Amino acid sequence: MRKLSRIIIHHTATPNDREVTIDEIRGWHVKDNGWRDVGYHRHIRRDGRIERGRDIDEPGAHAYGHNEDSIGISIAGTGPDFTRHQWATLEQIVMSLVRKYGIERVIGHRDVGDTKCPGFDVQLWYANN
Repeated sequence: MRKLSRIIIHHTATPNDREVTIDEIRGWHVKDNGWRDVGYHRHIRRDGRIERGRDIDEPGAHAYGHNEDSIGISIAGTGPDFTRHQWATLEQIVMSLVRKYGIERVIGHRDVGDTKCPGFDVQLWYANN
């Protein structure tokens, strides 16, 4: 098992009324980027369902230079306008992973890259939950 210390939250940067599945993201990552698999470990759909991507034992491909010690979670849409189901699921999955793996930090992609992703301040959100 690899040493995990962070969760990095992402969004799909798609319209908020459009459903996006892990299989669709896998297509983008494999066909468009030439990766061997989807870059995220988990994905939260608009109705709050969680879909599995890469196995958590494998480094992701979601935050260049920050994949070795992190779990990548994507959320369908563009933050912060996620559904109430997505927000509830995000809280549930983050808290569960923090407990299970002893995660030290929960951050947004924007905290480690030149991006606005996931469209909200993850560290502030996490501190208030």
